[in-house]
Order: sequence, then C-alpha cells, then structure tokens
Amino acid sequence: RGAIDAASYGRARCDRPLGLGAMNEPFRILVICSGNRCRSPLAEFYLRHALAGLPVEVSSAGTLDIGPADVPPEMTTVASAMGLDLSAHRARPLGSLKGENVDLILGMERHHVAAAVVDAGLPADKTFTLAELARLLGPLAPPDRTADPVADARAIVAAAAARRAAAPTFVPHEDVTDPFGRSKKTYQKVAGRVVELCNEVAHGLFGVAPPSVA
Repeated sequence: RGAIDAASYGRARCDRPLGLGAMNEPFRILVICSGNRCRSPLAEFYLRHALAGLPVEVSSAGTLDIGPADVPPEMTTVASAMGLDLSAHRARPLGSLKGENVDLILGMERHHVAAAVVDAGLPADKTFTLAELARLLGPLAPPDRTADPVADARAIVAAAAARRAAAPTFVPHEDVTDPFGRSKKTYQKVAGRVVELCNEVAHGLFGVAPPSVA
C-alpha cells in the first residue's frame, strides 16, 4: 500500500468553520494534543485511512500556539513505517478554529479535553480523551446499523456521553503521553497506543476492522 498523505484527503483538514452536525453532512472528528506535532497528527492521518470511504472528515489541532511547525523526524519515521506520510502536516492551534463545530472531539490527555470545553467552548458531551472513548464504547451493545453511518455514529457518541454521565469514572494512567523530545522507542510505543485506540474507536463508531497500513 502506498504512503498516505494530505493530498489524498482533500476534504479532511476541515480548515473552514463547520456547521453543527446537520443531517447529510459528514461526521467530523477533531483530534487534539498539546503542540499538534506528534500524537494528534498521527491519529488524524490514521483515522482518515481507517475510515476511508466513509463520510468522515478528520482534523487536528494543539492547545499550544507554536506556529506552523512540522512533525518531528522521529514521528515522521515511525508513521512512515506504517505507510503514513505526515510530511505535509503543519501545526495549528485550537484557538484558530473559531466557531468550528464537530461531531466528536478527542484529546490525548485530560487537560486537552478541558481546553476544548473551557477555552474553545466545544460541547462537553462530544469531547473525550481517546482512551476514554475507547473504554466507554467497549461495553456498549453493538448498534443496529442503518443506511446512515453518520447518524449511527452520532447516536453512539451520545450513548457514550450518557454512559459517562451516569457513572463518571476517573481511570489513572489513561492519558496518551507526549513523546516529544524522548527516545525513538518512546515514539514507537506512543504511536502503537494511538493506533490501537484509534482502531477501537473506529470499530465502535463505524464497525470497521483495523486496516492494513504498511
């Protein structure tokens, strides 16, 4: 399989303001980390690949404004081994998404969720950490899939939010830690965890099997 790059997914960066999840619109996912250089770009590109062919748009942002920085070479190398080309990605801050409304917001750490809800004003019932959503989706009964995967996914997100509200649970060590500035082995470990969780979320929302990425 060839490398997966930004040019292959013209719609997916979602740089325009978006409407509130209206019917007949794509299911829009925003992934957040700190600098938008390592974890969230990897999840963004991987989810695009995993959900290719479905009416889904994926974008990413960081809670910090570090300018249009590129992905560090360590993460580029790890992603390349998966068939993912992150070379065209440039960081953007969460604060630049004025009025952007999405169906699902995924942070890598709890403070990313807090920034999305408190600072950016994104809806709390659509905002989770990546690991949290994977955990919440696990016990949910498999939905009766309809001909509208977007409506199905929105209903599943609502069910996950309701389950969280009914039994709020703090799970220690659930955050996906930042590999920036650390060893190649750490980058590989973090990337593997991101991919594992993305697969769980993609399956829970859309019933898709893990794709081949190499």
